Amino acid sequence: MTSKNSIASMRLALVFFTSFRWFALLPAALLVIAPVAAQPAATPALTYKTAANIPASEFFRLPSYSQMSMSPDGKKLVALAPAKGRENLVVIDLETRQATATTSFSTVDVNWFTWVDSTRLIFSASNRELGTGVGRRGAMIAIDIDGQNSRNIGRETRGGLDILARTRDGSGELLVSTHLQDLDSADIYRLDTRPDATNS
Repeated sequence: MTSKNSIASMRLALVFFTSFRWFALLPAALLVIAPVAAQPAATPALTYKTAANIPASEFFRLPSYSQMSMSPDGKKLVALAPAKGRENLVVIDLETRQATATTSFSTVDVNWFTWVDSTRLIFSASNRELGTGVGRRGAMIAIDIDGQNSRNIGRETRGGLDILARTRDGSGELLVSTHLQDLDSADIYRLDTRPDATNS
C-alpha cells in the first residue's frame, strides 16, 4: 500500500511540475506580444479617481492579447493581438520567447482560430466594425504559423463547417462536418487544409 501511495504521489508531483513549468513561462512569453502589436499601452486603472475620468476610448480599446491557445506539442502559444488597428494572429515560441505575426490584416479581424497541428492553424476572419444587423460573411482560412501556404477553406463548403477533431497524424487534415452534398443534412469528411489539396 505504501508503494502504491508513493507512486501516486510521484505522478501527482510530475503533473504539477509540468503544469507549473508552462504556467511560469506564460508571463514572460506574453511580454513579447507588445512589440508586434501596434496598440498603445493601457493606462493603469488606478490613475482614474472616478468613473467620470475614464475616457470612452478605454471601453473600446482592443485587448493586448486574447484567446490564447497552446500548440498540440506544447512548444508554442498562439493568441490574438492588435496590429494595424485589427486583431491578428501572433505565435510565440515558448523556448526562445520570440513572437511571429502570422497575419497582418488591416481591413478585417481574426475572430476565431484553432490548431490543425503544431505547425498549422485554421481561423475565421470578418469585419467587426460593421454595424449591428449587417451581414458579416467572413472567410475561413488555413495557414502555416509563419504566414505561408494559406488556403481559403470557406470557398469549398456550403453552409459553413464544424471541426470535430484533429487527425494528429501530421497530414494537415481535420475531421469536419459540413454540407457538401445536401444542405439539409451534414456528412463527415477528412478535410485537407494544405494548398493544392483536393477534397471530396
